[in-house]
Formats: sequence, C-alpha cells, structure tokens
Amino acid sequence: MNQQKTQGKADNVSDSEDWFDPDTTLWVRHPPREQTGTTDEWTQDPLLVTGREAFNEGDPSPIMCHFVASSYRRRFEETGHPYDAIQALRICHAAGLYPPLSVLDWLDSAFNEYLEGIEAGEKPDLVKLLGLAGAGRGQKNPLSVRNTTDASKHRAEQVHMLVATDIPIAHAAEMVCAQEEASGGSPPDASWVEEEYRKKWRKEFERNGFEIRVREYLSAKRDSDAS
Repeated sequence: MNQQKTQGKADNVSDSEDWFDPDTTLWVRHPPREQTGTTDEWTQDPLLVTGREAFNEGDPSPIMCHFVASSYRRRFEETGHPYDAIQALRICHAAGLYPPLSVLDWLDSAFNEYLEGIEAGEKPDLVKLLGLAGAGRGQKNPLSVRNTTDASKHRAEQVHMLVATDIPIAHAAEMVCAQEEASGGSPPDASWVEEEYRKKWRKEFERNGFEIRVREYLSAKRDSDAS
C-alpha cells in the first residue's frame, strides 16, 4: 500500500472562473447542535446557502470569510496540498459550515486506506496517508514548510482579492488579519501585511489577470442588479 500521498490537482476541481462568486457558490450549514423545536421550524432554516448567506455577521467580514475559504478550497483542488485543506476546514467549521466536498473526499480516502491497511494486517501511517509527512528522512513536514514559505503570499492574495472589490489596501490588510485571528491564527501586524503586499506581491498578482476577472464579475453583477 502506497502510504505517502502526492500533491496534485484534485479530480473534482472546478474549472469555473466564478469560484469566488458569493452569489453562486454553495455552502452547507451544520444542523443545530441542540435540535429543539419542531420539524416545520427546522425546514424554515435552509442548510444549503450561498456564500453571501453562509458566513454570519459575527465574522470580521462575512464576504471576506467566503473569499478566504473559497481561496483555500481552490488552491487545495489545484495542488492537493494538505495545508489548504486544513485551513478551509478550520474556517468553515468555525462558521458552522461543512468543509468543501474536495476536503471531505481527501479525508475519506485517507481514512478508508487506513482501515483497509489495518484489516489487511498492515501498519498504515495515517499521517502519511493524509500527506502530512515529509518526503524523506530528515525532511520537514509539508505543513511547516508551507506555513513559513507561503503565509505571506497567501495573505497578500487575500488582500489583492479585496482590493479588486474596491476596498482600500490598509483596510483589506486589517480584514485579512482579523479573519486569520478569528480562525485561531496568529497574524502579523496589519501594517506589515500591507507593506508586503505593496512592495512584494501586488505587481505579480496584477500580471496574472485575477483582478480583471473580479472587476468584470462585479461590473456584470451591478448591471444585472440594476436591470
């Protein structure tokens, strides 16, 4: 049994460019932890909701949380990196949502292989099956490597996504840090995130055209709402 998972594009990755659209992306809410009330009352509270409805007002910014969770989901589906799956799961669970299906598929596959190995008399390593082990002896696990090398870039990506929606850079940096802290992280000072974005990442992101796609989407959405 091959216990070390390799990273790569997930089978169910969506090729749609509207993955960030809070009005068409669907999330599934958790059922109430204490199921009081009647069946009729439960059915009045839909569990399948859009990104705009999914993240409640207690979050630093509901739309921001949607963008961040969607970004981690998209990156996991493109690369298979467990860091993105874990971050998507953490943000969704904190918001009372089920994680994306791609994350559940990842967990299901690893757990099934683990149980199959146990039943076959083997000694499967769940850490390896989840892709959380280093590539070889003495190698750091991919989470620690990713956390130190990509954290700055990922925060900057989130800032850029918000800036593309006409939010000022300083405010976008504050929103990104507030969301990370609300999810249990330890973000740097917002002014540092702002400076990193301005000096290191902004031009790179502008070259890839993502900002143009977001602005085109927002423009089309405004036109649709006005008609």
